[in-house]
Amino acid sequence: MYPCFDKKLQSTRIFTFLDIINLSGEAVIEVDGERQALQAQQEIEIPHGVAHQFRNESNLEVIFLVISVPKSHRDRVEI
Repeated sequence: MYPCFDKKLQSTRIFTFLDIINLSGEAVIEVDGERQALQAQQEIEIPHGVAHQFRNESNLEVIFLVISVPKSHRDRVEI
């Protein structure tokens, strides 16, 4: 994920299980309105149905892995 611009949360995903693993760089994750830094090699599990947003607010690239069950294709819901 390249350094990003400020974007408001406009949609969320519907899933049973979502796990985000930050492989390198520093990201910011907002889960249900609470922001937290996610350092390299840290992991976070997002509860079912909770609004979330993953952002790179740094000047460096972030590499991350997302594990979603079921698959996350076409599962966005406008909020």
